Amino acid sequence: MAPKITSFHADVTFNNFLLSSSHVDSWIKIVVTRNADKMSLIVIGFDNVFPDFFFTNSSVKQLSLDLRHCGNYNLCNMIPKCTVLWTLLRNFFVECCSLPDESLANILSGCPMLERLVLFFCQKLHHLDLIKSLKLTRLEIIGQYYGPSKIVTPHIRHLKLLGSLEPCTLVDASSLTDARFTLFYIERTIEEDDFYQDMVLKMLENLQNVEKLTIGPSSFRIRSLADTYVRKA
Repeated sequence: MAPKITSFHADVTFNNFLLSSSHVDSWIKIVVTRNADKMSLIVIGFDNVFPDFFFTNSSVKQLSLDLRHCGNYNLCNMIPKCTVLWTLLRNFFVECCSLPDESLANILSGCPMLERLVLFFCQKLHHLDLIKSLKLTRLEIIGQYYGPSKIVTPHIRHLKLLGSLEPCTLVDASSLTDARFTLFYIERTIEEDDFYQDMVLKMLENLQNVEKLTIGPSSFRIRSLADTYVRKA
């Protein structure tokens, strides 16, 4: 019997005709059959490069995916065409891909043990509903300039939203104890500033049980708004 693979990392760039998706398929098949606990895959060049059997895995506990076309942030699509079933996955890191709401929902529904989710520069996220992710307590969304506009977070205890241009609506943040927000500042009209500050204040008002709150760096006006919230509390 072949020994178990504890960790697997691959960095693949499809920039010539010597490498095809079938090569990636064969590598993944070996890793899956050898029950790897940790997998890290950097794949540059193809959309939806993973075969269906990649999305059924009862061994992997930590998975890191970095998907993009050639070029710094020309993002690849991450759209599973089958039902995802990663039954033991606890930590999931996704970088530089287009991940629509329905695709992430499919992934989350197949990860009952997921405890930490990190999304770095993943686009097309709008509405993130985590109500069925009972064990998911850590959420980090970084570099998501537009969105998600709404996150349902009943079980999240630790939340990071870094690099957004707009505040988001938090629904049921009753479990949240540690939150960090960074808003990129762009020049707006006074009316637009007032609108966004109202959005930030509403977001902060939902953080009734937060013990550690960090905001910034952001504009002075947003920081002063946080001071207003603290005084009110």
